[in-house]
Amino acid sequence: MKITHGLMGSLVTPFTNGEVDENSLRRLINFLLEQNVDSVSTTLPTGEFTSLNFDEMKKVIEITVDEVNGRVPVCAGTGWSATRETIELSKFAEDVGADGVMPVVPFFVRPMDKGILAHFNELAEKINIPIIVYNGPGRTGVNLKPEVVKELSSLENIVGVKETDREMSQVYKVIQMTEGKVDVMQGWEDLLLPSLALGATGVVSVAASVIGKDIAEMIKAFNKGDLNKAREIHYSILPILDALFCESNPVPLKEALFMMGAIESPEVRKPLMPMLETNREGLKNILSERGYI
Repeated sequence: MKITHGLMGSLVTPFTNGEVDENSLRRLINFLLEQNVDSVSTTLPTGEFTSLNFDEMKKVIEITVDEVNGRVPVCAGTGWSATRETIELSKFAEDVGADGVMPVVPFFVRPMDKGILAHFNELAEKINIPIIVYNGPGRTGVNLKPEVVKELSSLENIVGVKETDREMSQVYKVIQMTEGKVDVMQGWEDLLLPSLALGATGVVSVAASVIGKDIAEMIKAFNKGDLNKAREIHYSILPILDALFCESNPVPLKEALFMMGAIESPEVRKPLMPMLETNREGLKNILSERGYI
């Protein structure tokens, strides 16, 4: 299966006493693989990559590649706000055996279209593994226009886009304009089913560590043409998604994984803060009600 197809589960970065917890990370990787994911991503916003220094990012990528050990493809988040650093991280990921990279459109600097094109053109020249461009306008401050994706689609190793703009027109315009040269992966689980209907090929899922089996089953049902079952699963997971996104990602997700025994601590790094008690209770109740804890 192509790295852009199916369910890609996104890893948190576990911390204990302020440091990356390698033992929890390795346990979590195996926990995630049991959720029937088709691939694994690391050092994305779910992994708090902006709170990691470069040595820590490299360490997390290397541990992930090592622990997965070829069981599924590994896609490393390698984005930064500058091109030079994005290339450095991407080259490292390639060198340690990652199967692909997912750099976000440079954040905070708000580059013009010509700057985005120059950024990804240079990256594509410098590495040889597949690139999935991450469009996260809510975090970066700039939207990757479908017209820009069309231009990038001429580059052989740009194989996909992770789309997190909640405007569904982004999905179908990219699919229309690139004529199948670039796959679209949805970044919101609640928009996955309609995105599949428009021609998206998969999802990069924050929630996969918790409800991956359900998401995988929904994709399978859709691909088999069983839309009634796909819709049933879609509606059944919405309350869990609401609980997992009631505060900034990955705060609720880490709490859920801690409750489920997948990681040793729900610790996050500032400026993220521990979950509000009322929200924690709501998360615990829905996870208990659904049999996850």
